[in-house]
Amino acid sequence: MTATDRAVTAEDAAPGMDLAPGRTESDDQEARVVLGVEGIEKSYVTSRNLLGRATGRFHAVQDVDLVVRRGETVAVVGESGAGKSTLGRIALRLIDPDKGRVVFDDIDLTECSRKELRSLRARMRMIFQDPYSSLDPTMTVGDAVAEPLLVHTDLSRDERRERVLELVRRVGMDVHHLDRYPYEFSGGQLQRIAIARAIATGPDLIVCDEPVAALDTSIRAQVVNLLADLQEERGVAYLFITHDLSLVRLIADRVVVMYRGRVVEAAPTAELFECPRHPYTRALLAAVPTPDTSRRRARSSPLPLSNQEVGTSGCAFASRCAHREDRCTQVVPELVPDGRHEVRCLLGGNRGLAELPATVPLGEPMTASQV
Repeated sequence: MTATDRAVTAEDAAPGMDLAPGRTESDDQEARVVLGVEGIEKSYVTSRNLLGRATGRFHAVQDVDLVVRRGETVAVVGESGAGKSTLGRIALRLIDPDKGRVVFDDIDLTECSRKELRSLRARMRMIFQDPYSSLDPTMTVGDAVAEPLLVHTDLSRDERRERVLELVRRVGMDVHHLDRYPYEFSGGQLQRIAIARAIATGPDLIVCDEPVAALDTSIRAQVVNLLADLQEERGVAYLFITHDLSLVRLIADRVVVMYRGRVVEAAPTAELFECPRHPYTRALLAAVPTPDTSRRRARSSPLPLSNQEVGTSGCAFASRCAHREDRCTQVVPELVPDGRHEVRCLLGGNRGLAELPATVPLGEPMTASQV
């Protein structure tokens, strides 16, 4: 998909936009796999006894498989607490998984030493949601952009300076501002600086963790178009973590939907928006603001995410699903492929599920902020 195909305007950020064209199956087969996540699991201790032994755990990521190819954008979506950000950090081995493998360009990151990981950092980068917290307030933006070059390359001081000037121009910033500090810039400008840092070493993979969530509509469109241009020019692969489904349908080639640590549905973007199979996915899509009053808004009980609610048996979404059956509370569904579509639902293999109302008897309508 070209940058021209994906160009986003401020108007596009509003509801009612057209679906972005997806990659073809032949594109996926020919493209090199940049990132492979296999059977990843990660949990955190939530309580300990007097002896310091863990008595409670929160399972942030459970048995997740994921593939990202060169030049592809894979979006990971879901509510807060779904495990999206944890998965993104594991993908770059910023944190270690409890189980599973992360393979970057045929290299098993889970087996790499710190020295080996450091040599790979130039090829896999991350753009964080909050640029203020990702930049050193005591460092000028020129030094901040130059830092990855200093750490990961053998460029001379003059060569680094030229490269920094090139990067700053590339992201649409004024080169005369290089001696300024982060507090002197707006959020949109800081995010551009963060992007310049991320692309400085010419990476093959960039994990974008809510990179435009804190930006206004016009700046968001500029940043998204910049990322699309870079992908077109360099073939960069993006793992795009977001809750903004309106944005996802514009930029993503494939979408992975997570709920409470598990992938519940994965499909090419156009197919997922046209025919979502999982009740949770359908509830998310129905919650996206739209001027089309014929679309029925999903209703979901506002149940808190708690260890008590997330059991070890049955479907995690069963308590919020209007179509649940007795077996849904007893059997943990597998992620079942159906062509290029995968769904984790005992009823999801039946395409007729898409015709059922995506409602839950209790609670208020889900809002965009809950997605």
